[in-house]
Amino acid sequence: MSWNYRRVFSAGVGVAIWASLVGCADSGGGHPSVEAAFLDLQSKPVSAVVAEVDGRPISAEELSASQRVGDASGATLEQLLERELLVAEAVKRKYHTRPTLQHARKQAMVQQLLAQEVEGPVKVDTLDADALKKAEDALRQQVGHPPGLQASHILVSVPPDAQKDAAKEDVEKWFAQAKEWLAVLRDDLPDRPTIPDLYEVRARYRDELPKPLEIHVNAHLMFPIDAYLADEKGAADAPQYGRALPETWRPVVPEFGQAATDMARADNFGQLSDPVKSNFGWHLLMAEKLYPAALPDEQQLSEVARAQVERQARHKELVARMTEWMEDASVQTFPQVISEAHDTQN
Repeated sequence: MSWNYRRVFSAGVGVAIWASLVGCADSGGGHPSVEAAFLDLQSKPVSAVVAEVDGRPISAEELSASQRVGDASGATLEQLLERELLVAEAVKRKYHTRPTLQHARKQAMVQQLLAQEVEGPVKVDTLDADALKKAEDALRQQVGHPPGLQASHILVSVPPDAQKDAAKEDVEKWFAQAKEWLAVLRDDLPDRPTIPDLYEVRARYRDELPKPLEIHVNAHLMFPIDAYLADEKGAADAPQYGRALPETWRPVVPEFGQAATDMARADNFGQLSDPVKSNFGWHLLMAEKLYPAALPDEQQLSEVARAQVERQARHKELVARMTEWMEDASVQTFPQVISEAHDTQN
């Protein structure tokens, strides 16, 4: 088979050293040197040879493994030949004797161990159904938003600070005055006012109101309205949307939200409402625009939830195996040596 030697420099360094990372621990449980492992690999007979580089045979099994795992995942035969040439050149220059490669070799063995002993036992079809549903429900709260509404209003308010320390009779009197003044404002407004109309009326009357009454205009408020929609189908059939409200949306007082929602459902957009009372005073409002609920893509939501649960299951398996292995291991540290090594590095 012919191949282009110029392409050798396109192979990744990680691909080049992969072959030197597959040696196994010796019978004593330690790690043989990389050089010994490499020479041992070269000396082993190969039954099914797919190619040779400088007499070094590459088996069909090795080709198959390089296409499944490690940095060479999906490698073609040509890429494997490039890798072998780089490995041979690295050995000539004694790169395989460097401590950094021993560290990389250990990392590769750890990856193999985790893939076989931790990831392998966790099968998608064995994931806990309750955990999947819980993950989906949690994600659903973070994706999409309920239906919303944009509305504006003019308010004759009884400021909360004034209500706080006042007698009940005074608060009732102020609310009665607020309703009367709201009627005055209403008579000075068209049935379908513009936002400038609301601000002009506020400017015209704001200094005439008795204390502590005030006039406020809030234009283009956007808020969720799912709390004000009658659920005709029942909770079980209600749409499933998240609570990730857009940044410009803000909750409103229930009386305002319900009145604006009722006007929108009656298709009375842009029209002034009847007087609406809340704890803040008396409102005239108009519904302006509906925003449909943003529902999550159920397939994507399910896939993400499944990935989360699978990751949690693998973590649980890892903790269990690590606990088991740690109990069987004899671990000793040498603080003085560690301290000296740390001081040397700094």
